[in-house]
Amino acid sequence: MKTFLLIASILFTCLTASFAQENAGESDSTYTRKETMPEYPVGQDALMEYLSAIKYPKSAVRKSLVGDVYVKFIIDKEGKVTDVSIARTSGHKIIDDAAVKHISKMKDWAPGTQEGKQVSVEYVIPLKFNISQ
Repeated sequence: MKTFLLIASILFTCLTASFAQENAGESDSTYTRKETMPEYPVGQDALMEYLSAIKYPKSAVRKSLVGDVYVKFIIDKEGKVTDVSIARTSGHKIIDDAAVKHISKMKDWAPGTQEGKQVSVEYVIPLKFNISQ
């Protein structure tokens, strides 16, 4: 019987080469790097555990669908996960939708800060869906 293995890897990727300096004075800016980055509740290990708990869609298992999906999202000023979307598709809508749904349900984070003020920060997380024997 086939089982599935989901390997979730964290890669906080800057999507722009700049340090968002053009937005430095604006309070509603979204950044890719800040003085203090957002933190998932209880730390990195808890985040990895949450990502590993994603439900591999049964229909994807039946069809033996595999792939890497990159999910883009923002941790806003209040630490909420917002604007979840696909940055790079796995090529399979079923897998992409499962990844977006799972990321959308994350607990609130401790927000990032810049110059003592809470700011929104953008992340990209790659998730690898792999079915193994």
